[in-house]
Amino acid sequence: MKKLILFVLALGFLFQMNAFGQTRMDGKNFSLGVEFGDFPGICSKIWVTDTNAIAMGVGFGSYTRVHADYLWHNFDIFKVDSGRLPMYYGFGGIINTGVGNTATFGVRGVFGTSYIFNNNNFDLFFELCPTLRLYADSGLYLSGAVGVRFYFL
Repeated sequence: MKKLILFVLALGFLFQMNAFGQTRMDGKNFSLGVEFGDFPGICSKIWVTDTNAIAMGVGFGSYTRVHADYLWHNFDIFKVDSGRLPMYYGFGGIINTGVGNTATFGVRGVFGTSYIFNNNNFDLFFELCPTLRLYADSGLYLSGAVGVRFYFL
């Protein structure tokens, strides 16, 4: 598990060196945070352009869940007086580690919104994720999460 967390952090720093999201996030393109849902855990987001980001997370419950998604953001749907409120959507993959060396893989869609505070240091988010699991327990599932992320790089 330590190797996975280090890999996610290293990947974040790698993307940070070439991130293009300077306009939207004022140079703070990498975040870490917590998410709560069916699998509470840690999450991160890396802005790669002004409207695109990669979101990743590791959740813990009856088994460990790892996910990574590519997201598109629309900043024009909701207008707010302070901060920004983009709606986002995307797709990605998920790995659920099972009990006794079994694992479930899947593909998922992501639909959500986040409130980005004026100073671009924090965002609060809510998302729903329809997921098609493959192999053990195959089927279509719906999960969701709420969380907070802190932008610091």
